[in-house]
Amino acid sequence: MKYTFYIAFIISVSLLFTTQGFSQPFSPSDFQKGVALDFSIIDEKRIEKGIKLINEAYEIEQEAILAIEAIAEDEKLKQTVPGYKKAVKRLVQASESYREGFMILYTVFQENSIKFKDTQRKINHYAAGVNKAKFYERKASKAYSRALSIRDLLLEMEKFDLIQYKMAEALELEKLSIRDRGRALQIYQDFPVEYDYSWEDDVTEEQVNAAFKDPAISRPPDDLFVQAKKAAVTEDAPEKPAEAPIVFHVQIAAHTVKMSDEYIEEHIYQGSEPVTEIFEDNWYKYIIGRYDNFNDAKELLIASRVRKAFVVAYQGGKRLTIKQALAKIKQNQ
Repeated sequence: MKYTFYIAFIISVSLLFTTQGFSQPFSPSDFQKGVALDFSIIDEKRIEKGIKLINEAYEIEQEAILAIEAIAEDEKLKQTVPGYKKAVKRLVQASESYREGFMILYTVFQENSIKFKDTQRKINHYAAGVNKAKFYERKASKAYSRALSIRDLLLEMEKFDLIQYKMAEALELEKLSIRDRGRALQIYQDFPVEYDYSWEDDVTEEQVNAAFKDPAISRPPDDLFVQAKKAAVTEDAPEKPAEAPIVFHVQIAAHTVKMSDEYIEEHIYQGSEPVTEIFEDNWYKYIIGRYDNFNDAKELLIASRVRKAFVVAYQGGKRLTIKQALAKIKQNQ
């Protein structure tokens, strides 16, 4: 009975995936529904590579399904025959190919969004009116993180039907993450013009406003940067010393021995962000990025594709925990 439920669910998800405009083989247009994005030639090639891996994953998955269908039902229940184990291995291989393909797509979309933010930051300008894009980025990040967790879980599974069930869930989350990343990037690329995109399941203004009420995890709205008139200060009231700003970085490596730039580039990080070395507590630590809010640092963390990387926070050269940093930001708003 349980086996029948899994199969029914997988078929329904597959039909949903097709009815929403996705078919095999996939093409770049399948991942840009409702948007018209501009990419560099290099990024277009990367997108093509990602889609090729996704299509290869689909073919491997179909091979595994055919192999499992050729096994008698009683042998499937035992899960010990060589053919069953081989089919499971192929299915996990398909999952890893899906992971790699979608990671390339997600990274391309994310890097282009980061470029927009970096441009705004360099000219010391906060792009008003793009909270909707940030809302979509947050949705995409949550969906993608969940998909990665499921892909990791699949590596430990041994039941074919359960693996296929969870693969369908991961695939749907990955598809949604790319869709929302694309919508966010479209808003950035259209800036400063704002359009009514009429997207299906588009977020409302009320949802966006509600999501950005927590200043600890979101950059404040533009009107908070307008300089207000200062209240009169009495002569005997001491001025509060200005605190050093809190900055977030992504730490990609640490070692008790100094590492060369060549070693880091070859074995750890191949991205475009400059790598900075700091010496702290008898450790050589290597960080990338410099952000005044946690979300942007988290985006770079995912884009870095460094498995053991994590976000760190500093204030005036002093290391803070992320919890301390977010609490201080919230307190100072």
